[in-house]
Amino acid sequence: MKEFKAELNETTSQKLVESGKLKMISNNYLGAVSDFNNAIGLDPTNIAAYKELVVVKLAINDIIGAQKDFDTGNKIYEELEKGLNAKDEGNFFYEVGDYKSAIKSYNRAILYIPNVASTYYYRGCSKMQLNDYLGALEDFDKIINSNTCNKADAYYQRSLIKSQINKDKVGAITDINNAIEYSAIEAEYYFHRASLLDGDKERLQDLNKAIDLEPQNADYYLERGRILKSIGDKEGTLSDAKKYLEARISSYNFEPTLREYDNAINENPFNSNALLKRAMLKYTMMDYEGAIIDFDKVIELEPLNGEAYFVRGQSKKSIGQHGDGMFDLNMATLMGYENII
Repeated sequence: MKEFKAELNETTSQKLVESGKLKMISNNYLGAVSDFNNAIGLDPTNIAAYKELVVVKLAINDIIGAQKDFDTGNKIYEELEKGLNAKDEGNFFYEVGDYKSAIKSYNRAILYIPNVASTYYYRGCSKMQLNDYLGALEDFDKIINSNTCNKADAYYQRSLIKSQINKDKVGAITDINNAIEYSAIEAEYYFHRASLLDGDKERLQDLNKAIDLEPQNADYYLERGRILKSIGDKEGTLSDAKKYLEARISSYNFEPTLREYDNAINENPFNSNALLKRAMLKYTMMDYEGAIIDFDKVIELEPLNGEAYFVRGQSKKSIGQHGDGMFDLNMATLMGYENII
């Protein structure tokens, strides 16, 4: 409640500054001074109020008062700058994974700018990384008990701690429900809630929502596929398995490895090992026709390579050449290769 009251005061303080500026325009200087002073009373860090006080006091020839307000406002500005610099420093350490240094910087920032909610949020996330879950909960509680833009994220992080560390499933579900209520467009919220629910129907609903919001996330398809398998939906399971593979492939940069194999083969076109590896990589990338061309060359060089026959057979089946594909699979079996991809 204390944080909420502080934010309410800050909002009212800003409105008083705007009111005072309007009074200045109409030459109501005493009314303007009253509004600016009231704004500072509600929010002592309101630099804009001090700035306007300086202007209005100069207008009424109160030079001493103007100088005093200028000095006070300037001091607040310097502290604000120190706080923001410390916060930026903390953000840098957080991004590079130096969480101890990040916490030190955030602590310093809070001394100067105690009302910036995001500082508490990232300090809490840093504490989580260092397994200081009690400290993290304290920071997330501060945000949740105030009216800030980080509220949904704080509920989500607190839900993670309650479910994974405190084993408080009921509390975790309550928190993630609140997170979704504040922000219904975060896929990870639905994915996390799906892990907490018991009913397959409810879990599938949340996973469907997560996939709608973030269709490129392979983990969502993997989890949904597991549920579909458990309820006997073979077609849905196979579909999600394929989507999982496609999502994994799209998120991985195969190009550097592919270039390495290309270079090796360019240097020696008879390098069967490099040809086999490139063929396997192309199969993984679902470039089945390219894989078949490389497997053809491998088999020319190594006619008894059962692995090449097997994966070439799978590649052929993937592009509709079922007869030729089964022939290659049977050849692989005859050669003693019975691995299953």
